[in-house]
Amino acid sequence: SDALEKAGLLHIAIGSNEVRRRLSASIPDDRFPQVTHATSWVSNSAYIGPGTLIGAGSIVQGAAHVGRHVIVNSLA
Repeated sequence: SDALEKAGLLHIAIGSNEVRRRLSASIPDDRFPQVTHATSWVSNSAYIGPGTLIGAGSIVQGAAHVGRHVIVNSLA
């Protein structure tokens, strides 16, 4: 989106885990925000890594650890 671009932020929207890993390896983590859909729910005690997408209707429970550049699909 234009807002991400103006802020200098990136999101890798590619389904392949290996491709996301390779592309993100040479870019600092602070360039990758967590992207969380408004209808998802994430516990305050969960860790969400940089570049991770939490899809619509997804639930991330307490003390969960979701790594870097993970895709949590809709209604997961």
